[in-house]
Amino acid sequence: MKHVKISVADTLISSFLFIFVVSFPFQYFANHLPNYVITILELCLRMFLTGYYLRLIFKYNISLGKINFKNLLFFIPFLLAAFTNLLAFPFADEVATLSFNWVMILDILIIVFTAFNEEILFRLFIYNSLRIENRLLKILAGAGIFGAFHLLNLITPSFLAVYQSVLIQSVYTFALGLILCFMYEFVASIIPCIVFHFIFNFFNQFLVTAMFYPIYSNYFPLYAALTIGCALTIYGILLYIFKFKKDPNSLSYNQYFD
Repeated sequence: MKHVKISVADTLISSFLFIFVVSFPFQYFANHLPNYVITILELCLRMFLTGYYLRLIFKYNISLGKINFKNLLFFIPFLLAAFTNLLAFPFADEVATLSFNWVMILDILIIVFTAFNEEILFRLFIYNSLRIENRLLKILAGAGIFGAFHLLNLITPSFLAVYQSVLIQSVYTFALGLILCFMYEFVASIIPCIVFHFIFNFFNQFLVTAMFYPIYSNYFPLYAALTIGCALTIYGILLYIFKFKKDPNSLSYNQYFD
């Protein structure tokens, strides 16, 4: 099995730059700068990180992969995970009227760069660097690293007030990491992972925040989301056992790297 050979130094620098960008204390400037200026600064940091990652891709001649569309079809049901928060829409106490403006467009661009940056770092760099021959263990390890990185949100100044939500976030990002590592391993390209990651962040987080504050009149949305999560978990296990584990002709991303 071939691996992308990225130096330890470049891997560490990539990770530390990611930590710096995602944990940059923009809240300290909230009282001194307009919101749109803070949004622009955040976008600039994301673009800088993207440029650095692209530099490494060209430096090591890393392929983004050739999409195995046949295997990609099996991952379409996982898109349900990207819409679970929208189940709360009919039960929201307050619903805002969406009015897209240029600041909202900047926010969407941040989501685009975030999806790109995280997939390049966690799948293309870190996941590829794992020296684990067993595919299932490698997927679990990649998802674990992805979920653990989100614990960095605990270093925010108000972490004592939000630590419970951070812990919950680390759990569902571990689940998201399972889907993305699973997809990357058997679809043979990072591109569908970037698209899926963007869709998840856009519908599951951005639109929900833009439309309403998610206070529910009952627990139906939560039960529905948990049911969908359990169903997708069972589907993923069956897909791995009966399709990819037993199919010797399943393509792997490793076939596309030097």
